[in-house]
Parts: sequence; C-alpha cells; structure tokens
Amino acid sequence: RDCSALDTRHGRVLFANAPWVPDLDVWLPITDERRVLPTLSIVHELQDVYQWNAAVLRAATQGECDHIHCSHDHFLIIFLDSNTNVLRVHVYSSKKDT
Repeated sequence: RDCSALDTRHGRVLFANAPWVPDLDVWLPITDERRVLPTLSIVHELQDVYQWNAAVLRAATQGECDHIHCSHDHFLIIFLDSNTNVLRVHVYSSKKDT
C-alpha cells in the first residue's frame, strides 16, 4: 500500500516503501516472491540527501539471454543519492546479499 514502484526489469519490480526513506524490496510477479533488502548503510547519512533513485538490473551471465528464466538469476540494485555537492552510487548484490 505505502510503496511506489521505482523500476521493473527482467521480471522483477523494485519498490520503495516511502519516498523519503529508501527501504527497498524486490518482487517477482511470476513466483509472487518478495525480497526485502537490507537497510542501506547510508540511511543515517540521508539527512543531507536531496534526491535519490534506484534501479534493478540482472547480474551479467555468459551467453545470450532470452529473458524467460531471468527470475532465477542474481540481480543488482543500483542506488544513487545526491546533495548539492556529491553524487554517490551504491550497489546491492543479491548473490552476496550486501
């Protein structure tokens, strides 16, 4: 209910639970599996953040992909935040769960 879809790729939907706090989770509609991501270690620093956004990407695999079985692969979450002076990029890996 209180979440917004930020991105959708490769059979996954990335949600933010509130616009001002980046609590993120990933939903696989095909399997109805939902993974709540660990709280970002930078949350305490977000008092100085003016804008942020995130995207879900499929982790690279060898060979071509027909996207039929992407939901079984590992994924990455790319999180960007910025204030007036700094742009930071953070990467979450489902393989390492970090």
